[in-house]
Amino acid sequence: MGDAADGGRGHHLAGMVLGVRTDVDIAGQLDRGDTDPLEVRPLPVQERVLEALAALGFHFHRADLEAGRIRGTGQTLPFYQEIEYKAAAQFARRCSEVELSFVTGPDRVEVVLEFDKRGVFHGGDSVRTFVLDHGAGQHDLTGTVDGWVRGVLGH
Repeated sequence: MGDAADGGRGHHLAGMVLGVRTDVDIAGQLDRGDTDPLEVRPLPVQERVLEALAALGFHFHRADLEAGRIRGTGQTLPFYQEIEYKAAAQFARRCSEVELSFVTGPDRVEVVLEFDKRGVFHGGDSVRTFVLDHGAGQHDLTGTVDGWVRGVLGH
């Protein structure tokens, strides 16, 4: 999906390497050295959210896979991807970073944002889930995401 240079879009995410390892039994010999890289690209609606965060000035920091469940979502797998951003300048007094996860279903995408609040909030995190249908991937979501962030941070 992305790297630090482009806000998390278009390149491999730092820290995220996926592959498929195959074991093949050929004439009694087992070849254990075959690992093929796997590329996972965002759905259009996910790409629009990533573009919106970059347009708002959030800076990609890193990504990883977390074991566990995101409470209150339709998550079905026992793990989730977390994409971390450093706060945009206009939000830096109220938030140091934002962690983003997508929970995707057949009709919609849950966008989970966890804000590491500071300053007037005396620290602590705030987790919010926003829902978009897949058709939102046809539109610029910068205003929508800006509204989410401002709503949570009290701007």
